[in-house]
Amino acid sequence: PIRRGLIYQRRHMPERKEIAFKLLLDISSSMKKEEKIENAIKSLLLFSEVLDELNMPFSIDAFSDRVIRIKSFEEDYKACKARIIELNEFLGGGTNIEKALIFGVEDLELFCKKRGMKGILMLFSDGEPTRGLKGEALKDLIRQVKGRFPTIGIGVGESKNFIEEYFEKTGIRIRDISMLPSAFLFLMENQLKRLSFAG
Repeated sequence: PIRRGLIYQRRHMPERKEIAFKLLLDISSSMKKEEKIENAIKSLLLFSEVLDELNMPFSIDAFSDRVIRIKSFEEDYKACKARIIELNEFLGGGTNIEKALIFGVEDLELFCKKRGMKGILMLFSDGEPTRGLKGEALKDLIRQVKGRFPTIGIGVGESKNFIEEYFEKTGIRIRDISMLPSAFLFLMENQLKRLSFAG
């Protein structure tokens, strides 16, 4: 009669926020070592299957000295799957993280503004940039990108990797390349938890 207890408490279901993912993959010459590209392709395929199943928009760019569009936000994943599988045919050149980030964040921002969505940018690379911005200048650019979207850098391999240094608190290093697919999914799950029900 006094309406106390859990049964009378108002239950509020949070609204699910739509999220778009921008994936940037390094395909420079150094990716030939330690089966890095093979595991990167497996990761992208697994990641793409999950995002496609969840009906979450995503875009994929591969980069070295230049940036190559593998899948746009509007394209159907199944129509682009062959391009992901064939990525090892494009290996070569230097590593230009600056160019990849600039192209990536502009594409993500345009799509998210048009659709009223949130966005996440993820960059995978195995080493130090050999083209474009480096050192503190690159760190400054990454901080600017983080001011616009959650941004994660993933580095792999036993040798010295600069991803942790450049991406600071949002950079992770995976020493065993075979763990990359599960790391991709772990990161995606964490980001979805953070953003899906954000106010």
